[in-house]
Amino acid sequence: MPGWPIPLDYPLDQLVGQEVTQVCIRLAEVQIDFFRQPQSGTPDTWKPGARIDVEVALTIEDDRGCVRVDPQQFVLNEAQRSNGGLLVKLLGKKVAEVVREPRNELRVVFSDGISLFLHTDPLGFESFHLSIGGESITVTGA
Repeated sequence: MPGWPIPLDYPLDQLVGQEVTQVCIRLAEVQIDFFRQPQSGTPDTWKPGARIDVEVALTIEDDRGCVRVDPQQFVLNEAQRSNGGLLVKLLGKKVAEVVREPRNELRVVFSDGISLFLHTDPLGFESFHLSIGGESITVTGA
């Protein structure tokens, strides 16, 4: 199955500085919404920002270690549902850096050092969807 890579000109850098304002946990999917700060010289209002919809595993890493969260396992695995609850740690966190990883995966680093790894499906199925700066893409393994 051919991969859908993240284009080199995709505006990943626009995610930097955005704050996580909502985490939705559903059976088989996690949605993370961001808001962005106003630009200098504009009224002090926040505007809707990026959105990430995750259909396969992701990993949260902090100073205590790594925890893998797999939304596809939420239906059958109570431990995975509990792991999903750890995503609330991201609320109010600002993105400091976005790093492209091998296999078309991403690492989102927050200002307090927490990292969120977005994995891709090894079989090439849809893994996550990104919507940044008005551009939406679907990502699979490379």
